[in-house]
Amino acid sequence: YNTAIIKSGGDHQVFTAKFYDDKEKEITNIVPHWTIVCDFSDKLQVKEFDNCLSIGIDDDSYIDEEFKLICSDENDESNILSSTLVIKVESLL
Repeated sequence: YNTAIIKSGGDHQVFTAKFYDDKEKEITNIVPHWTIVCDFSDKLQVKEFDNCLSIGIDDDSYIDEEFKLICSDENDESNILSSTLVIKVESLL
């Protein structure tokens, strides 16, 4: 991702899941599972494709709000740790 900020009414922010082993080599056969934790998830515009998640919002009443994006392995038995990112909604202007 470029930034952990989404601008209300702006372009969607794209988040890409990449998984690495303990030798920092990328593991490519893992399917990501995305979870959004917030009270306004119904207001978010979310699209999933490949190993990516696109998130946008077009509602200025959520400016300065934050939500969590959690990425984990779809296979619960894999020993891959999940990663959490706090994303903030800001004004387009």
